[in-house]
Amino acid sequence: MKKRRFPAALCTVVLCLAIIAAIASYALPRQMQMTAFAAEKQSFDRQSVEKASVAFESAESIYEKLQTIVADELSEEEDPDAEYDPEEIEAFKNELGGDLAQIDMLLSSLDGLNSDAGSSEGKTVLAVREYLNMLRDISADMFELMEYYNELYEALMVFDELDADVDSYTDFASQLYDINDTVIGLMDAIDPPTYLRISHNDLTLRFKEFRDFSEDFYTASAMEDPLRTYSCIYRMDRIEAMLDKSTDNLTGDVELQFEQADKRLSGPIGTLHDELERNIALLLDV
Repeated sequence: MKKRRFPAALCTVVLCLAIIAAIASYALPRQMQMTAFAAEKQSFDRQSVEKASVAFESAESIYEKLQTIVADELSEEEDPDAEYDPEEIEAFKNELGGDLAQIDMLLSSLDGLNSDAGSSEGKTVLAVREYLNMLRDISADMFELMEYYNELYEALMVFDELDADVDSYTDFASQLYDINDTVIGLMDAIDPPTYLRISHNDLTLRFKEFRDFSEDFYTASAMEDPLRTYSCIYRMDRIEAMLDKSTDNLTGDVELQFEQADKRLSGPIGTLHDELERNIALLLDV
């Protein structure tokens, strides 16, 4: 999926897509850092390590998928001609929902296993649980982002109802007002991810300014007042510029999350993944 942005043109407003997930930064707990363990065979709980290993390996495809998505997004350049595909995003959201269900199942499979932090087996189980929780956090954030994308898309696509083939400027201005009012109501109803709340509210404010402009443009057209009309045209240029700026801010906030996700995947999660891979092999002698 390629990067997309919201056009500022009045005839269509299409959602800017950057497939990514918003991730808070975590420090890798010291107690989860793994070292090679030399276990005494007499007391070694092999079953716990084997079950933890199955859970770890079963999440490998999710880990690799997250790496690929983030790497692809950070490497792609913006494609202004790319179209937003809500069905594609809905399918991806459903896939993430399946990943979340799988991770929850894997976490449940660790219940009842050795969790003694003083033993190599317990440390392994605890580390796998921490690893799975990290993957779950990223997947949940992506799922939330996909929901936001589609909700915002549905709100902005109301602009497709705009009919430029009208009999008068007053009819056009009235239509603009009604459409902006509908879009504002839909955007106010959206609960964006926390990291997008400021930029989302800022974009909503731009549409409120657009609605106010539509009302003034209606008055100027009805009065056939050239000075008022010229003033509205000047305001329209400013509103378009502010819409473009608000769109860039929203895009920038999403891209920042891509960067944070990349740092986490290549940092704490990647480190714990590699250490688990090595030490499980050592514990099971495989």
